[in-house]
Amino acid sequence: MKNGQLINYYQPIIDNKSDVVALEALVRLKVPNKGVLYPSAFLSKFEHCRLFDNVLLNAIHDIGFYEVPYRISLNLPPSLLENSSFYKYFVSRCEEYNICPSRFKVEITETEYYDCSMSLVKNILKLKQYGVGISIDDFGVGYSSLDKILKLPIDELKIDRIFILDSQYDFKKRCILESMSDLTRKLDIMVVAEGVENTETYDFIKKLNINYFQGYLFSRPKPLGDLFS
Repeated sequence: MKNGQLINYYQPIIDNKSDVVALEALVRLKVPNKGVLYPSAFLSKFEHCRLFDNVLLNAIHDIGFYEVPYRISLNLPPSLLENSSFYKYFVSRCEEYNICPSRFKVEITETEYYDCSMSLVKNILKLKQYGVGISIDDFGVGYSSLDKILKLPIDELKIDRIFILDSQYDFKKRCILESMSDLTRKLDIMVVAEGVENTETYDFIKKLNINYFQGYLFSRPKPLGDLFS
């Protein structure tokens, strides 16, 4: 892995008209003679800050090179977002390459415990002043809970795929999704259904007034050049 190169793959987020509205950047490691590795094979080898810096710089490059018209979502662990200097670093990186910070959305990952500390809320509010969108990823599993919606000034909620998969056949999942759809609509929060893999699920989710989707039905994560072609 010492000679590996961190690269970005991208997966589109679409609306209920099947139009692309955003892209999520997903990190991969390209290793000579091994091919492209998924995060589970290498994430523990990298510090959060180094990993995110690579993803951000790759996204900045791709926005310019491919003239990307869509907002790009970046996964970010809460421990990094809580750092008091993070928002300054993020904004300065964007300004360094003449990219408006509002071209990005930060997805707070649910892989580690976090509380809604003052430093976290403060940094989120500062990022929002620069037009950066704030999302909670994989909502409903891990360390996510309803108090995050209550305490954090978020713009988007991404419902974990466990609630989406075969939801058309599961009464409990349907009830949960209906409740989440109603709640987010009242709070004016965009909601995205993750892990949509077939047309049956897609058609069912749309009937619940969930209007944004992500999953293999539309596209697997790909290099940006392959995605646009």
